[in-house]
Amino acid sequence: MAPLIGFFLALPYFGILNSRAGNGQTIGKRLLSLQVVDCNGDTLSFSDSLLRYFVLAIPFYLGNVAFPVTRTPWIASALFTMVTFGGGAATAYLIAFNRRTRQGLHDLAVDSFVADAR
Repeated sequence: MAPLIGFFLALPYFGILNSRAGNGQTIGKRLLSLQVVDCNGDTLSFSDSLLRYFVLAIPFYLGNVAFPVTRTPWIASALFTMVTFGGGAATAYLIAFNRRTRQGLHDLAVDSFVADAR
């Protein structure tokens, strides 16, 4: 239950602040003079900001969800593991080794970048 609460508490924070309404800046990005922009240098729409958050947050929050071992079919457990581990690992890999743009999976999903706001 706690991961679900955290997911929905963080949803408006990242959804609103990383969009045009928040000028593409969460509090941390604002302190570091960074901004989330699209490929044209414009701030993201609210729907793109939400999609960016979902792609990043779903593997993170689903990793903390506990399923009953005796009642969960093995195929559901395998798919769940692939989404949580695969999504998180793909994001970490892309941020670490995509040296040209440093885009993670969540950035590639909406064609966004974290850029200098100055």
